[in-house]
Amino acid sequence: MMFAYPFLEPVDANSSPELRDYYKIIPKPMDLGTLQENLQAGLYRTIDLFVADVRLLFANCYRFHGADAEIAKVIFFFSFSLSKTSSQQSTARAKTRDRV
Repeated sequence: MMFAYPFLEPVDANSSPELRDYYKIIPKPMDLGTLQENLQAGLYRTIDLFVADVRLLFANCYRFHGADAEIAKVIFFFSFSLSKTSSQQSTARAKTRDRV
């Protein structure tokens, strides 16, 4: 969970000069706290909608920090893991559909 702390809450653009333009660069922010709130509120009707918001969080990180930033490298690891899991779930769903 150590690597998650920058993503736990919405970005506070006033907390640092480097973040001042965050909301100009990132038109649709996403963070883990918002993901959790949306999940608890039942806003994700499918796993695909949830995964889309997780991917949005990843994409925002890459866009704002650049792919060479340390934080983006951490996100790349999680993104790869999510892609692998999503692919496995899609394959499982397809097999289930084929049986029906």
